[in-house]
Amino acid sequence: MTEIIHQRIAELLCSKICHDLISPVGAINNGMELLTDASSGMQDDAMSLIGASSRQAAQRLEYFRLAFGGWGGGDEATTEFGLLRQMIASHAMDNKMELTWHQKPEDGERLIKTAGKMVLGLVLIAAECARRTAELEIDLGASTNRLHIYVKVSGDRCALHPETRNGFDQHLRIDDISIRNVVAYNCLQISLANQMALHFSDKSPDTVEFNVTD
Repeated sequence: MTEIIHQRIAELLCSKICHDLISPVGAINNGMELLTDASSGMQDDAMSLIGASSRQAAQRLEYFRLAFGGWGGGDEATTEFGLLRQMIASHAMDNKMELTWHQKPEDGERLIKTAGKMVLGLVLIAAECARRTAELEIDLGASTNRLHIYVKVSGDRCALHPETRNGFDQHLRIDDISIRNVVAYNCLQISLANQMALHFSDKSPDTVEFNVTD
């Protein structure tokens, strides 16, 4: 059963990655069509569209590589925090969220894979909670002895989708894991596998908060 669940998660994460890349890749194709149509008179606009969409696609691919990839090693693999910070900043801008860090490591500090994947996953969920422009606040304290992650997203009509909420249920049936809640379910599995406590709250109006401690 565990292998079936892992396969289901892998399939849905692949589907999510493809879904989130369709928009910029499609825009690149549209730009190429305009560029090859000499009669359109929109060559400059086409180049701008291709450039912006290429950057967006590259940023999303790098984000997904860190959020769902292996980091080139086992559970003890690490990466520089500065790389994660840049990816989170790009994702926040891509989703019209104003980003504020309350606490964070130095850019040159190494962040362990489990902590990095958790904060990246929660930021993905936070972006899905935002309906319009929103504020994203992150507090990340990660050391060899203690981990604390706090992610808060707030804004007009900001809310956690009911299906996403179900993803945080460790008793969720395999058939109920979906492309919408698979990131939440993946975060839950990371927390369970590493003895982390993962909690969320959306009791305050237009606000969703996530807390992770070990």
